[in-house]
Order: sequence, then structure tokens, then C-alpha cells
Amino acid sequence: MKTRNFVKSLSACATAAAVALGTFAFATPASAATAADGPKNVILLIGDGMGYNHLDNMNAYENNEVYWQVDRGGDNKVKPWGGNSTPTEGLQSWEHTSMETAWYEQTPYDSFTAWNDFESSKENPTDSAAAGIAMATGHKTYNAGIGVDYEGNVVENVSERADALDKSAGVVSSVPFSHATPAAFSAHNANRNGYHGIAVDQISNGYMDVVMGAGHPYYNDDNEQQAAGDFSYISEESYNQLAAGETDFTLVEDHADFEALTTGETPETVFGLAQVGSTLQQGRSDEAAYNDVVSLSTMTEGALNVLDNNENGFFLMVEGGAIDWAGHANQTQRDIDETVDFSAAVDSVVNWVETNSSWDDTLVIVTADHETDYLSNVDMANWLLDTAWVVSENPEPTPTTDPEPTTEPEPTTEPTAEPTQTAEPTATATADPTASATSTDAPAAGNQGDSTDADGGSLATTGADAFGPIAITAAVLLMAGAAFMIIRRRQGEDA
Repeated sequence: MKTRNFVKSLSACATAAAVALGTFAFATPASAATAADGPKNVILLIGDGMGYNHLDNMNAYENNEVYWQVDRGGDNKVKPWGGNSTPTEGLQSWEHTSMETAWYEQTPYDSFTAWNDFESSKENPTDSAAAGIAMATGHKTYNAGIGVDYEGNVVENVSERADALDKSAGVVSSVPFSHATPAAFSAHNANRNGYHGIAVDQISNGYMDVVMGAGHPYYNDDNEQQAAGDFSYISEESYNQLAAGETDFTLVEDHADFEALTTGETPETVFGLAQVGSTLQQGRSDEAAYNDVVSLSTMTEGALNVLDNNENGFFLMVEGGAIDWAGHANQTQRDIDETVDFSAAVDSVVNWVETNSSWDDTLVIVTADHETDYLSNVDMANWLLDTAWVVSENPEPTPTTDPEPTTEPEPTTEPTAEPTQTAEPTATATADPTASATSTDAPAAGNQGDSTDADGGSLATTGADAFGPIAITAAVLLMAGAAFMIIRRRQGEDA
């Protein structure tokens, strides 16, 4: 089937697609906006906290395939040691360039340190705000900064650049609409935890045409209506203004109304607030059935149908935000579920491009902002830690026995790559925006935050990011994922 075939294509390209947004608007962030040659539309899909192993886990779950991207695919896919990283014949050969999303004081990634000291990844890890700003503006900032550089200066984001070019702009997320990643592309605030101020900015700044996500004040995480509102992610005043039609946005809340947005005529601007608390699905109770709320893919389709009303084009950011939250909470099955939902949103974008646009007019980028959870093959990890990497007190190395063969190949060498940093530490707001964020222990419920702690905390209780050189290497093969996806879809091959 089409979707299942594309899941393999997504596994082969999502991490490698990485941050090519600079080619759209931010090669020179401070320059005046001009209509230069380039794509009419840019669609950026971010799997928050997603690394190669998240994709591999999804592919194992859905297709009984592992290591598809790096070893077992039809043309042997991406060889992480650089065997096909320079242009030659074949689908999986390309030039690659890197853009790291680390916050401005982040220690550069060192593979030797990361592999020999897993605790090292917990030293001031980059949060989604800083990573998002790097992608949205081309500037480095401090952890928790939204729409500002590391000195606190307001910087232009890609949505503002789109507006300056008479294009439309939108953000869509499976977590609260005012959370770090959507906020990075749609607002300015000294601290990501200032949800109310972020929401006000999104509603009133004049350059956003679509804002969609979770975070409804009158529904809990199980999609149950509640009389007393929880105004963590939007103030009561702002919500009442939206509900009363006192803003430029048309408020959409009901599942059926989201579905209606996907076809036919639409309002010019839409604020979509799914009837659920912190996440579309991940935050529901342990034994609860799936929430009867709009899916990420349906929100994406609705957003596209609104934004393409502008003949000049648009920018759209779609975030699978709860991949990160499931990773923080060590919820393997829900991590798979969230990655599958994100894959479905990618499918929706591909179908839209091929039905309503073209690959010449639309650039699609599939990437992650950082990786969460040290997700790994348990047998391999145990062998590495208990046998292969045991530090001997003897002056001469002691021979070890190779592990028994498994269905998954063992890692070969240590590639060098840009960091895919993890977990989002909470930031303590200070008068000096250049101050570093303060990390705290992550809540047991995962990276879901509240009015004071938006994004979990330290990886001390949840694991760290960047496990496995394959995941790290894949994150710096930029642009290639989008190109690979286009070619595979055009040729109709079964990846």
C-alpha cells in the first residue's frame, strides 16, 4: 500500500533531511526580503526528539524491518561511514552540509566522549526553544529563548520573512500550540514558559495565518470536557476573545470542523484548538482508548488547504511534538504511535504536493530538532556496556568474544557528525536573557510541562540523546531526505 511503502521512504530520509531551511530565507538573516529564485512553498516537518532509532523502531513495528536505512534497503541506503557521501550514480549519493541546532554555549559534539561517557549528553543539553530558533531564524540563542538571539535581541523568523514576501505562514503541532517549537516559528518571548504572552503574540502579530495544536483549556488529556478551565497554555482572556470572534482568526475546535477544513472553501485565517489537554494522544491515561480528536495529519491537510489560498505561496511548520514527550517518559509503544502519526503527516504533505502543487514549486524538509531517550537495541547495548567496552585494569587488552548474531547488525565505526542534542531542560527566567537555563529532573509524566515547567527537565531520569552513531550521522545529511523522497515517489519504487 502507498502509506506502508512511504513509511520505508520516511525511514530512509527523515533524519537525513535535516535543516535546509536556510536556502529559503536565512542564508543572510538580516537582509531585506526579496523575491529571489527558490521554492514557492516551503513545508518543514519536525519530529521533535526523533532520531534514527525512533524511525527504525517504527519500521520494525510496522514492517518487520530493521536497519533499513543504513544497511538492508535495496541499494544499501546510507552508509554512515561516508561510503557514498559524495556524488556518484544512484539514489543515495549526495553532497551534504550541516547546520547544528545547539544552543550558543553548547559544547561541540565529540563522538568519543559521547560513546564513552553517556552522562556527558546531560551537560547543558539544548532545548527545543533554542533548537527551534536556530532553524526558524538562523541565529543561536540561549535555552528557553523564543524569537531572540543570545543577547536578547529580537530576530526575524521564517514566518515573518514569508509575510514580508506576501506569502502566508502557519504552524501545526501535536502538543500545545504555544509550546517551544511552534512558538519558535510564530512568536517572540524572552522565555518559552511565557505561554500566555506567546499565545497573545500568535493571535495578534498579524503575520500568522494558521495556528493549530493541542492545549484546549476546557478539555483534559483524555478528551473529557471539564467545567473549570486549565489556562496553562492560553489565558482565559485570549481564549474568550477567540471564542467570541474578536480576533482575525476563525476558531476551530470540533473534530468535524477540522475535517471540513481539508476540502473546499476555507476561512482566510484559522486558529485550530483541538479538544484535548497537553497532547493529541500521548498524554492520555495508561488504559484509555485513543482520544477521539483530530489527528496531526488531518490538521496538516486543513492547514495546507487554508494556506494555499495565497497564490504567492506559503511557509508551514508541522511538528510531531509528542515523539519527544513519549521519549522523556520512556513510553516505547507511545513513542512508536507518535512516530507513526508523524509519518502519516508526512504522507499527507507528499499527497498534497503531488495533487495540488509540484516538486518544482514546493520544498519539503523532514527533520528533527534533537534526539531524546537513548532508544536502543537492548541486547546490543548490554553487550557494549558489559563486554565490549569494559575498561580493563590490565595493561594488555583482554580478547573478548563477539556477540551472537542478531537480526540487527552491530555498529561498525564511529562516524563524525553534528550533534542531535536532547531533552529540553527547564529555564529559569532572569533579567539577563543570556543566562543559562537551569536543568531539573524530568517529571514522571514526561516532557509535557505546566505553567512553570514547560518541557520536562534533565535527562537524569529519562536517558539522554544521540545514542548510536548511525542516528547522529543521519542527522547531518541535509537536504538529501527531501530529494530522496521525491525521487522514490516519482519512480514508484518499493523502498
